[in-house]
Amino acid sequence: MNVEQQLDRIQKVHGIDFGLFVLAVHAFAEGVMNARMGNFEEHKYLDANGKELDPSFYKKVGIYADFLTASYGWNTFHEFRSIKDTYSLSNEVRHKFAQLTMDEVRSSIHSLRKFCRLSRISSPVLESLGDELEEWQSRVSADELQQELEFLKGHNVRLITQLKEVKEKQKESAGLAQDAGRLRHELEEKERRLAEIEATSADRKDRIDELRRERRELQERLKETEEKQGKLEKLRAAEDEVLRMSLLTRSRRDYEESFFRLSDEQASALKAIRGGGSYLIKGGAGSGKSVVLLQALRERIEDVRSQTDMFADPDTLMDAGFALLTFTRTLVKYNEYVSSILKIASQPVYMATVDQFIHDLFRREYPDVGIRYDKKDVVLEELAELRDLHDPSDSLKLEDEELFTEIDAYIWGYALSREEYVDAMVSRSGLRKRLNGSSRELVWMIQQDLARKLPELMFVTRNLACRLLLESGGNRAADRVFSALFIDEVQDLDPVVLRLMSFHARDVVLAGDTGQSIYGLRSPYVRAGLDFRGRSRVLKTNFRNTLPMVRLAQSFRSRMASALHENTEQSAGSAAGDEYVSAALRPGPPVEFFQGSKDAAKQVLVERLHYYLDVLNYDAENVCIIAPYTRLLGHLRDKVLAPEGIDGVDVKRGSTDGDAREFDFEASRGVRLVSMHSAKGLDFPVVILYAQHFEAPGGSDLSDELREEIKGNLLYVAVTRALDHVDVIALDGFGTAGAEKLLLDSIHEQQAV
Repeated sequence: MNVEQQLDRIQKVHGIDFGLFVLAVHAFAEGVMNARMGNFEEHKYLDANGKELDPSFYKKVGIYADFLTASYGWNTFHEFRSIKDTYSLSNEVRHKFAQLTMDEVRSSIHSLRKFCRLSRISSPVLESLGDELEEWQSRVSADELQQELEFLKGHNVRLITQLKEVKEKQKESAGLAQDAGRLRHELEEKERRLAEIEATSADRKDRIDELRRERRELQERLKETEEKQGKLEKLRAAEDEVLRMSLLTRSRRDYEESFFRLSDEQASALKAIRGGGSYLIKGGAGSGKSVVLLQALRERIEDVRSQTDMFADPDTLMDAGFALLTFTRTLVKYNEYVSSILKIASQPVYMATVDQFIHDLFRREYPDVGIRYDKKDVVLEELAELRDLHDPSDSLKLEDEELFTEIDAYIWGYALSREEYVDAMVSRSGLRKRLNGSSRELVWMIQQDLARKLPELMFVTRNLACRLLLESGGNRAADRVFSALFIDEVQDLDPVVLRLMSFHARDVVLAGDTGQSIYGLRSPYVRAGLDFRGRSRVLKTNFRNTLPMVRLAQSFRSRMASALHENTEQSAGSAAGDEYVSAALRPGPPVEFFQGSKDAAKQVLVERLHYYLDVLNYDAENVCIIAPYTRLLGHLRDKVLAPEGIDGVDVKRGSTDGDAREFDFEASRGVRLVSMHSAKGLDFPVVILYAQHFEAPGGSDLSDELREEIKGNLLYVAVTRALDHVDVIALDGFGTAGAEKLLLDSIHEQQAV
């Protein structure tokens, strides 16, 4: 039977039972290796009774990888790791008749394709397996899906219980392994010494008897140690379970393949966007709204390309037919990375931050005036002079910093008119001090003069730039340079920014979650003049995080909402985000937590990194450390990771002290280092939150409640970036009050379950 016929057999099993299919996959792989390696005759060995045995599957894979390396001249050992990993699934079926999940079958299909690619085996069957799996999934009834969900939940509870039992014995197991090794070495030394004396000194009977007695004692101690090790065998079983859960995400290529799979819920949202027009995709962390956004962009491009070839390469803003915008440069790099996987990067798409987009627009209208973020001191000086002019009696009860926030973030940021701000006295939710009508009149006059003065100084703020563009005719049809504008993580954009962007595209497709807002005062959509009634979709299922992570996130968000509810006003953050609490389907280990001194925390960080890299075999690029400050990340990279031989790369700054342009998600190697402010929109299989106490963002002009809410959203974003594992390593002093304490309360609650 040739290889093609064997693959046909696998395809027939594919639609019958998950477990039998996985068994067939690994039987096929072993058959191919046996055929090419002559049944491994040169590698067979004898047991203690002289019986000839075949090498294990794992050893065969290593031997076969060496054979391919010698035959074709490339190093295949690393590539074969996933094949060895998925073999544990076949053992689960073979020895326990275990039930397997859809994701585990996907990982086996991926391993089969990789094995065939490395073995230079090609067949149409390989390409059809994934499609048939999706068709199989579409035929699964609601009752069967519910049964699988209950199985996963029960499996997760058993795993968490098992991990709790064996976690305490990890150090004991390591100590026993060291003791066993030392005893074996001592026993070998006694055997050698005894043989020497017996061969050379027949009359030294006392010394020989003494050595034999010591040898028996060592043998007894070694036997006792090995028996203890056997009792701890379930520790390795628990590690196998963790390996089993994370098969899909341990290598970079496996992780990247996940971007091509959409759930029914996500596919339904994508179908709604296909009809054209503006659209809003909402969803909690891990719901896949960003991937839906990117898939929608890809489909729009394909539709246009099928009708015309007029698009040029997007060297400038005006060359592009589509734009993909997001809030941070880090997320731009991440979206470029995902876009390259989805084959979008080579298309006519303008990818940039929102700030770069505004800068490009503003430069067309005001070529000599720049948008500056480093001129706040100059602005405050101008404000002081204008206050003296308009309010000589100093009746306005705002500090200069508070006045700047009032004007830039509120009046300009929300594109307020005089009628709204002064006459209608619109709400100023989130700002600390109340202002009466006369105070608002003063503020309005000051902002008018400031708006005229700053361009004369050859710079403006971002929000003023947007306002000036709108006032100068930014809503002209001729300015609509894009067929469609796709904006990710939109919850942090000011309404004036959204309004300006909507004037420069025929369609605007947005993705966001107000529960992850870490900058804005309140929801921007209505104020921006965007009406999504009947044109929005909420994604409610969390496909990124595991069940324990989702429970932690929901508990933390609920505590934050309750704390905010005790105050007079809520803004658009944690509480508002509960309109779509995510359900979760993926089992996983509990969130790991440690708190202690700096030295102890660093030691735990090293231990956890080695566990993920060396025991669970994650690629370094799939592990991320998140911390409050960039300088703390630099310290961890240089003083903690480097001495251990672990490469670390700052996602924002790159491998050196440059800017984000030096970092490439696809090419850069090493553990990812990300600040909390840059983590939004990213995800990684493993996340370690290195938490030290940090001040809530925002100045004294914001209310304490709003600043604490923003801090809570930063922490929420950090603990929801992981696909498989999240560890929280907290320094002493973290978690004494506010959002930090609420997070620790939620962690302790989950650990008690």
